[in-house]
Amino acid sequence: MLIVSDDFPSISKAIETLFPYTDHQLCLVVHLQRNVKSQMGKEDSQTFNKELKNIKENSLDYEDGLEKLDDLCNRFKSKYPNFIKHIQSNKER
Repeated sequence: MLIVSDDFPSISKAIETLFPYTDHQLCLVVHLQRNVKSQMGKEDSQTFNKELKNIKENSLDYEDGLEKLDDLCNRFKSKYPNFIKHIQSNKER
């Protein structure tokens, strides 16, 4: 079984407790796009989300997408270090 959810600690804990052998995946793109809008400045969030959409639509495979996401995150890392760290630590969940 696979459960896809938001990145809320209470959801993760509930899944671990109720379904200990279930895979848990974060809904990265949609929720990430929303979080980008609230965590970054307007211009940066528009740029980031535009490029995130491009990664989603044009990556050759999973590994290519991860590599492109890393490149995108590295461009914004100095300006939004905590938020980018959060993205990078959750990108494969």
